Amino acid sequence: MAQHDDHLSVTLTIVGAKVEPQITCPVSSTILALKQRLYTLLGVDVARQTLIFDLEELLDDHHIKDYNIQQFSEVALFVAPYPNDDKFTIQVMSSADCSENVKVRERMSVAELKEKVERRFDRGECTALTRLGMVMEDKDPLSAYYVNPNSLVEVNFNIDPR
Repeated sequence: MAQHDDHLSVTLTIVGAKVEPQITCPVSSTILALKQRLYTLLGVDVARQTLIFDLEELLDDHHIKDYNIQQFSEVALFVAPYPNDDKFTIQVMSSADCSENVKVRERMSVAELKEKVERRFDRGECTALTRLGMVMEDKDPLSAYYVNPNSLVEVNFNIDPR
């Protein structure tokens, strides 16, 4: 891109998991700055992120304009797993503004988290878990929704009348 294009921005779709956010960045942004924006949005530590475009790893000290990234390009985000699948704490919040801290592992399935939430809240059947505005599917691991330490997961219950 020409020097006068530095003020231009591109909107990128971040792919690689169930959640595929779009993010707009100036083409003059470094890849590290893009990763920091993804940390703010998704909660994924910068050190765990690898970004790939057109089969090439994007290097932290390079700029978006250094690659042939066009408007609405897809950039793949790969997240390094936690060593030993260590437990971490997330916040689970019900629509009744009741929240609980729950210990999970990133490879835990959504179905396993639902069971844990049902036991913890004791409010009936957990009908849906939502992360970043997306309903989570039972068969998927939590990592498919970028569930990280201190993530917020919303829960809906089918309240059991007693």
